[in-house]
This record gives sequence, C-alpha cells and structure tokens, in this order.
Amino acid sequence: MPDHAHDPLIQFRKVNKTYDGKTFVVRDLSLDIYKGEFLALLGPSGSGKSTTLGMLAGFEHPSSGSITLGGKSLQDTPTHKRKFGMVFQNYSLFPHMTVMENIIFPLRMQGMSRKDAYKLGQTALEMVDLRDPEMGKRKPDQLSGGQQQRIALARALVFEPVVILFDEPLGALDKRLREQMQLELRQIHKRLGVTMIFVTHDQSEALTMADRVAVFNEGRIQQIASPMQLYDEPETAFVASFVGENNKIRGKVIHAQADACNVELVDGSRGEGISPNRLAPDTNVLVVVRPERVVVAPADGYGNRHPARVNEVIELGDQTRLRLDVAGNDEFLVKIPRTRGAPEFQIGQSLVIGWRSQDCRVLRA
Repeated sequence: MPDHAHDPLIQFRKVNKTYDGKTFVVRDLSLDIYKGEFLALLGPSGSGKSTTLGMLAGFEHPSSGSITLGGKSLQDTPTHKRKFGMVFQNYSLFPHMTVMENIIFPLRMQGMSRKDAYKLGQTALEMVDLRDPEMGKRKPDQLSGGQQQRIALARALVFEPVVILFDEPLGALDKRLREQMQLELRQIHKRLGVTMIFVTHDQSEALTMADRVAVFNEGRIQQIASPMQLYDEPETAFVASFVGENNKIRGKVIHAQADACNVELVDGSRGEGISPNRLAPDTNVLVVVRPERVVVAPADGYGNRHPARVNEVIELGDQTRLRLDVAGNDEFLVKIPRTRGAPEFQIGQSLVIGWRSQDCRVLRA
C-alpha cells in the first residue's frame, strides 16, 4: 500500500496539454502519486488518461504546468533517463530476438555486459513466474499472449525501475486470460512494492487491481479515490455512470442540510439521499442507487419507497435481475441473489421497492 505520510513521489501541478492552442486534451491537472502505490487512470477513449501517461513518460510535453519526480522537475529529462519501465498493449517485443535478448535489451543499451545482464534477466523472469530454463531461448512468436505479456513485464522490471507505466496492457488478451493477468499483476505489485501506474478504459480492471483510481473525463480528473469509495460514494453523475451499474432518477432538490438531501422526483414522489456537494433548492439532480442496494417489499425505516412495475425478468444462475418501471425510469435495474425459497416474479407484476437513504447519492444533473 502507498505511504501517504511521506511526500508524493510524482506530482502533476496545473498541467495542461493542447496541440492546437484551443482544444485541451488535458486541462488543469493536479495529481499526487505516492511511492509503492498501484494507481489506475480510468476513463473513456479521448478522456486524457493516455496523454497524462505519455507526459509522465516523456513522449509528450506539457503545454503548461509542471511534473516532478522526487521533487525534481522532469521538464528537461529525456525518456530514456527517467528510469521508468513501460508495458504497452502490443508488448513491443522484437520478433527476431529471443525472449532473453528482449528482456535484457534495455540493459545492453546502457552498456551492461551480456553476462551481468543475463543474470538480471533470469531474475526478472522469475519475478513474473516464468522459471522454465528454456524460456529465454524461445522467440516471441512461440509464446502465448499471456506469456508475451509476462515477457514485456519482465523487460520493464529488469533494470529495477522507479515506476512502471502500463498503457492498456491487457487489451489484446481474451477475457479469461485478462482476468488471470489482473490478479497476477496485483500479486507482483504486492510482492515487489514498485510504483505502478496503469491506464485502462475497463472499470472492472481498475477496481480489481488499483489502490486508488483516478477517473478521467474530457481532460479532467472527475474523482480520485479507493475502488470501494468510488463505487460507494461517487461525487459526480459521470463517475456514478462510468464505475459500475447505477440507476438514475431525475428530480429537484426540496431541501438540503449538511450532506442529507430531500428530492422531489419527476413523478411527484419524494426521495432522500446523501449529496457530496452543497445543493440549493430547485437544483436539477439525479438520484442514484446501485441495483444490489434496492430491496423488494422493504421494511419500515427505508427512506425511499416507490411503487414499481416489472418489465423484464432475467435469471442469471446466482441472481435474478429485474428491469422495472420506477418513478419515470423504465430501465430501473434490481439485482436479487437467488436463494432457496426466493419469490418468483412475473412481467407486469406490481411491486413496492425501496432503498436506504445512506445507499443513495444525490448528484448534480
């Protein structure tokens, strides 16, 4: 886990990036990254996350603002002197070289002898759990996608980098292998404690792997927090929509005190929830609640109770998913664990559903 008691290892301060002087790819970015943490940069295509990684690596230069490493500016430090390991989606392995030649390539470029480089290469292979003594003699086209990914990681680890940068590294793998590599990368991070910065558009990937996640949209960080805090306490409608499934109902603020907020929904009914922002009466808002936090036939004490009509019933083995018509939203989703004796639901059935106020976020629309 990162040590936030100490100064950040990397700091972005008011960083902007524009190619034409008009459109900003990254806007007013300030970000602290701590030694030993696994930070995910998450967002849709074009949100600025890869450009941020590129500026840190030295492939791009900020239009304004500063980036520091250990308190020293990286402005005039070329990419090859930043001592960052890098892993890309296409692995960037040289097809004419053996696995070992690929791994030790950075060391040989720095002038290290083949013998010393080979020893470090063997250590790097062991770090990524490739202990077969014949592995180093193979060519990349003789390896599976998962093995190629490990080789790319071994090459990034071989010279003991200060930071490892990942740009969508698992995107080319199939679902099963991608999920396996997520867990392996997480284990390698825990074992080595090296700082890792990981760009992805896959929210489940970010939530599975990272200590903290920075959610990007339109060149800005919308929120940066732990995976569970992002999931449970989104601060904007974008984060609520992008991270996990969420139901949204439109409404207007009636009254707000501290973080408690009362809302009139579009169908005239009332609701209440927690707001991370100070909201004035009549502010247009979205009432947001996770599908698994909704209860059918809620007991007393639930701050939100609403009539609902069943539009669709989907059985998924371990859970039943109901698509309901609730307060003007006919795509309202509820997830119910399937247990012995659980009730059956029919299309057209009328229900009463509810959720607790503390499980509900009220966000500016």
